[in-house]
Amino acid sequence: MIPAGLFLKPKSYDTLLFIVLILFMVIPSATATTDLSSDPGTGIVWGPWITGTSATGTIIHVKAALPGNITVQYGPEDQFAKTGFYSYMASGNGTSLIHQIPLTGLDPGTRYHYRIISMGGTTGDCTFLTFPVSGPVTFIVYGDSRDQLPASDQNVRHHLIADRISREQDISFVVHTGDILTDSRNLTDWDRFFSAAGIMLANTTFVPVKGNHEQDSPLWQEVFGTVPVYSFDSGPAHVTVLDSNDNVWNRLGCETAWLSDDLESTKPWKFVALHHPIYSSEAKHFCGWLNMRDAWEPTFISHNVSAVFQGHVHVYERDMSGGVMYITEGRGGSPFYALNATKIPSYQKSLENSLGYTRIRLDPARATTTVSVLQVADFAADGSSLQTLYPQGTVFEKFELTTPHPRDTHGDSREALSPWPRVSLVGRFVPFSTSLF
Repeated sequence: MIPAGLFLKPKSYDTLLFIVLILFMVIPSATATTDLSSDPGTGIVWGPWITGTSATGTIIHVKAALPGNITVQYGPEDQFAKTGFYSYMASGNGTSLIHQIPLTGLDPGTRYHYRIISMGGTTGDCTFLTFPVSGPVTFIVYGDSRDQLPASDQNVRHHLIADRISREQDISFVVHTGDILTDSRNLTDWDRFFSAAGIMLANTTFVPVKGNHEQDSPLWQEVFGTVPVYSFDSGPAHVTVLDSNDNVWNRLGCETAWLSDDLESTKPWKFVALHHPIYSSEAKHFCGWLNMRDAWEPTFISHNVSAVFQGHVHVYERDMSGGVMYITEGRGGSPFYALNATKIPSYQKSLENSLGYTRIRLDPARATTTVSVLQVADFAADGSSLQTLYPQGTVFEKFELTTPHPRDTHGDSREALSPWPRVSLVGRFVPFSTSLF
C-alpha cells in the first residue's frame, strides 16, 4: 500500500521524476508487512508504534480516532506461522486517544506477530523483536527527519528512508537522533511523521532522542512514553540517551552525574545518543558544541564508550577523538546543511546532500562491531533536485569499531553521589506521568 500523503502535485520535471522513482522503489513485495497508518477503516489515526522494548516486554502505542477499548493480539512467530492465530491478548481503555499497551512475559530474542483491534476495525499483521539477553544485535541510527515545506516533505524524503529501514532484516531497534518533526506542538506535523514512517514504526522498536524542535513539547513525552534521559540494554549493548537541549544548563550537573553512574554498566559495548554534535565540521557550528564536550567527553572516554551518535547537522560525518567514534547522522530528510571546506582535526569522513542511515551490527562471538553507512539518495548541492536514487543496501563506507575492553565496575559505586533518580531512568522506558524534575 502506498501512503496516501505520497501523491503530490508536481511543480517541475525534477519533482515528477522524483515521485516516479520513489513509487518504483516503495511498491512492496509479496512478503512486505502491511502498512497500517494509511487505512482509515481501522479507526487508528497514528500508529501502531513500538517503544520501551526489553528482553521480556515491549509497549505498543496507537492514537485512536475515538475514545474506547484498544486490544493487541500477539504471539511468537513459530506458533503464528503454524496456526495463523495469535496466542495472547492485552487491552487498554481510557479517555485519552493515545494508548500505551504494555506486553509482558515475552521470550528474549524472539520475533512476535501482532495486530490491533479497535472500535473501527482490525489492522493487518505486524512484527517486532524482543531484545536478546546475549548474542548478536543489529540496530539502525538516523535522524533529522523534520520537513520544511515546500522544500522538503516527510511524505517524500522521510518516507523513502523509513521504507528502506523497514526492509532491513532482524533489526532490534532504530535510534532517531532528534528533530523528528518541525513543530512538535503541531498535530499536522505528527500526521505527516506517522504517515511517512508507518511501516517502520509498526515493525521495530523506536528509540527517540529529543531535538531542539521537540524540547518544549509535552506531546513528545506523551507520544513516546519516556522522559528525555534514559538508557536500556539490548544483548551486549548498553545505550544511553541524553538531552542536549538549551534547558540542560539548569540541570547539567545532575545529568552529568547520572551519565557517569549509568555508564558503569558492565555491557561490553556502550553507545550514547544525543542531538547536538560535540564534534562537527559544519560551517555554522565549527568544532561542535564545546560546552557539552567539556562536560561529557571525559566520561565517554573513561567509561570506554564505543560510539556517540549525534544529529542536528543534516549530513553524515565521522570523527574520532580519545578512542571514541563520533557519528553525526542527520540524513533523515531535513533541508541540507554544508560542512566547512577545512575540516576539524578529528575528522575522518563525511557525506553531504544525502539521504540515508547507518546500520550497526554487534557480533560478540567475533568481538566485532561492523558499521555500514547506507546511501538512499543524493541531491544537487542546493538541495533542489534529486541526482541519484540508490538501490537498497548501497554502502557509502563500512568499517569496524575497536573491540571493547570493559572497565572493572566492581569498585566504587557512584549511586550515592548522583542526585539524578537512577531507578526511574535506567533499564527501560518510563511512563509519561513520572515526574523527574
